[in-house]
Amino acid sequence: MLQHDRLSGQDASTNEMFGRQLKELWPKPSKRRSSGKNLNLYDKFQKNGSRPLPIEFDFSSNLYRAVGENYQLFIRLISNEVDRHAPFHYRSWQEVPGDVKMSILTTLHNYFDLAHYHNTEYWDGIKLGIQADCANRYKDRKTKLKKHFDKVGGYDNTERAKQNPPRGMGPEEWVQLIDGLFTTTTYKNRSMKNTANRSKQLYGSYHGTQSYAQRRYDEVKEGGTPQHVEGWRDMHYKGSSGCSFYYPGFETNQEKDQEEEEEEDDDDDEDE
Repeated sequence: MLQHDRLSGQDASTNEMFGRQLKELWPKPSKRRSSGKNLNLYDKFQKNGSRPLPIEFDFSSNLYRAVGENYQLFIRLISNEVDRHAPFHYRSWQEVPGDVKMSILTTLHNYFDLAHYHNTEYWDGIKLGIQADCANRYKDRKTKLKKHFDKVGGYDNTERAKQNPPRGMGPEEWVQLIDGLFTTTTYKNRSMKNTANRSKQLYGSYHGTQSYAQRRYDEVKEGGTPQHVEGWRDMHYKGSSGCSFYYPGFETNQEKDQEEEEEEDDDDDEDE
């Protein structure tokens, strides 16, 4: 069910106590790089008396995705925190140190009423869902960093690439990413395989920041039932191109469309 209110409420002091315990055990790392300010979140948080905002989750699947009025603020905060604190020279989110992950969970507790779900059957699933969202952002961010690496020199001129870090990333961290990940044999081989696999993909995704879970949530809230087939079609349909199925040159156009969506998301991060 897509329910939040049916869970029993918990005393506000529980959230404060949990936050203090987390901060004592896992001090938050100092800010490492620039990121979106998420001003909409901070404004809404202050208007709520600096109390954690309510957040709902989709319990109809095993993904436990955030939904509801505040879900975009929740996802954007995850994205900002991953961008701000996670080291990107690891192969995957699973290898990122635990103190970074706990720091992000602490921040989420500060701004959203996750304590509402403590001691419920959903909490373990919600934590896994949060980690999945972190992993997705981590992967997306590394993809953008790799595109920057290719643009400023890539494998043809690695030294030149090292002299041109992307905006918001320090020179030492950028060199560590290149030496510790991009130029390793394992990464290069996997990158080539991923490129080949993407070229075989028949359908692009054009739903932007709206998740499938949020679409289902909106449809149910409006008094209907989730339209799975129509929803999938709409979220894989590009209005400007008129279709999303395969055609000659599809790979190039699809990659261009996805890059445009990523740039729009980055602009949103900076504006909010």
